Amino acid sequence: MKKNLFLIKLICSLIFINVLSVFAFGEANGSDNLAYPKEIAEWSEAIKAEQRIAGEEMIGALKNAIEAGLNEYKIDPGNYRLSKSFLASPVIFENAKDIEIIADSATIWIEKPDGLVFQIMNSVNVKITGLTIDYDPLPFTQGTILELLPSENALIMNIDNGFSSPMEDQIYAATTKYSSRVFIFNPLGEMRENIRDDWVKDFEDLGDGKYKLILKGGYNYLPDYAKYQPYKTGDKIVIPVRSGALFSVTKSESVKFENCNIYTSCGMGFICTYGKGKHEFNNVNIIPRPNTGRLLSAVADGIHSYNSEIGPDIRNCRIENLGDDAINLHGFFGIAFQNPVSSKVIEITNPFEYNYHEGMKLELFDYESLQWIDSLRIESVEIISGSVAETRIENLRSTFETEGKRIRSFQWKSIYRITLNKPIALQSEALVVNEDYVSGGFKVINNNIQNIVSRGILTKSANGIIGGNTTNHTGYSGILLYSEASYWLEGPFNKNITVENNKVENSCISLNARLQPNENGAIALDVDKDIDFGGKYLCENISILNNHVKTSGTSGISLNASRNITIQNNLVENAVSLEPFKNNRNNGIFIGCCTEYQLEDNTVTDTSSWMLDPVAISSCAVSLRPINSETKKGLLYPNPSDDVFSAQLPNRNFSLAIYDLSGRIVFRKEDNYDLVKIDSVGFPSGFYSVLFALDNNTWQREKLIICHN
Repeated sequence: MKKNLFLIKLICSLIFINVLSVFAFGEANGSDNLAYPKEIAEWSEAIKAEQRIAGEEMIGALKNAIEAGLNEYKIDPGNYRLSKSFLASPVIFENAKDIEIIADSATIWIEKPDGLVFQIMNSVNVKITGLTIDYDPLPFTQGTILELLPSENALIMNIDNGFSSPMEDQIYAATTKYSSRVFIFNPLGEMRENIRDDWVKDFEDLGDGKYKLILKGGYNYLPDYAKYQPYKTGDKIVIPVRSGALFSVTKSESVKFENCNIYTSCGMGFICTYGKGKHEFNNVNIIPRPNTGRLLSAVADGIHSYNSEIGPDIRNCRIENLGDDAINLHGFFGIAFQNPVSSKVIEITNPFEYNYHEGMKLELFDYESLQWIDSLRIESVEIISGSVAETRIENLRSTFETEGKRIRSFQWKSIYRITLNKPIALQSEALVVNEDYVSGGFKVINNNIQNIVSRGILTKSANGIIGGNTTNHTGYSGILLYSEASYWLEGPFNKNITVENNKVENSCISLNARLQPNENGAIALDVDKDIDFGGKYLCENISILNNHVKTSGTSGISLNASRNITIQNNLVENAVSLEPFKNNRNNGIFIGCCTEYQLEDNTVTDTSSWMLDPVAISSCAVSLRPINSETKKGLLYPNPSDDVFSAQLPNRNFSLAIYDLSGRIVFRKEDNYDLVKIDSVGFPSGFYSVLFALDNNTWQREKLIICHN
């Protein structure tokens, strides 16, 4: 009897799910195959064999064009296929220079659902336009939840038509059986709210395309989380293979991707590392293939840049349905320990190779407390490799883990022995900060980002602008300036960044976001240490201007551990839209341990019943306040100016900052007395705002006009 009831429930569920699938995805591709359009799904093996031959010939011809120093190479329209055996190692394009690769109406099919595919190395001024890339087989499978089994930390799913079963390809069993993260979407293909991350522990084949998934943690079945009903029958579930990337751009300068379509990737879409950087992404779409029922594009980040001297220019891109962050820009912290032989020598280990060199400035902070230690310069660098270095690195990680400090693995197995310009005495491990190779100077402008499992735009960098973007449906923050000084060691502390004219909707919808003590806010600025930040202003010169935040699971705007920040003309609607869990800053706008902050002309509306306050300011925050009218005021002359002008606050010590109309700092000078002269030649003609700030946290603004003849 129980068996019959189960069968009846199963049949009813399948009917209901099929109706929802038609409603959500329609007859998008003219067949019941949700993975590929009908004409592609019907390709014969003979057609694919021809595409493989064409693919290998095309790659060979392209390499020949690069070696010959051609300035242009056109890939004929058509389909090109790269087999698993051909991709046993990445396809490497090296020493390309001043070449445009035109691939309009050309599609490359990747048959290896794991590992790095293309690597561009030691190249300068390369442009790739019109290229489309897809995978066959896909690096993920997906299906529909038929039944929940809380007592077993399990669920039963049915594989969607056109997708492979989790057990079908060896890569699933070998690589992801105990580590594959699962993503949950509602029947309409939107990322499900109130999910806590979980992973697949094991599979059981029930036949007829049905599988029992044993979950590693079963977190969403725990009483504290189950009340949110994170899993529901009829929901869609995606199981990815995460490994490698589609494109790696390494030790290169000015590589540009334009009008390209990336329909999936087994890991990151693009990863840019080392060298000058300054890469560009214009009108690049990282999205599920149109006319299919796919729920995922790239399995990991869309565009990821680290340890480049100059960050990327990313604009007019669509980035949708990703398994991690849409955009992530950063460098790395190092960990330093004292050399026992000399007080002028420290040894530094980094997760990845880093270009330490003579004359480089280093800032050292205590690893635990983030208390500033000292600022130093490098006199010489020696690289220690081999078993001695590897043993010391593993001992460091073991010590950290014994002390309860989780830290990532170190792929760079060498140690930098650094001679400094002056002695230093480290009492324990120190965090090393340098701002030379942190993907700084980035521009993230006018991009459309939605349905992202983690963060929309994530930075740990300097001297950048995030402007005119739209983010919608992100598990964590839509825009997050967040230095990860603990496990990931991704830094530095964010500095000199403007976040303006962005629209951030439906952010922080996952339970994981609401479990984080430092990562709460549709737009957020913080550091990932659980410490007292009083007096530690690690981030600085941040402007949050003219943004529209609508429906955030946590605070609308949340800022902490920062100095000289401006929050101005922002609109926050319906913040704290989801029931808080814990550790939340449940406010429209939250100002934590910040100094010299300016909070002006912001609006918080549609406050939810869970919101504590529209605006909350921590007791450790220190604002700037206007200089008393009875004191002497700052003067600018000549004003307007076309050459050198003077900024004067008679007989007073003051700091000076000059802002353009977008709120970006274009000039800053500390520790002035009475008068400072400034050459305006480098300033474009226009209107500026000049901020005089005194040591007692009072301030005054004056308008400045630059008019070059």
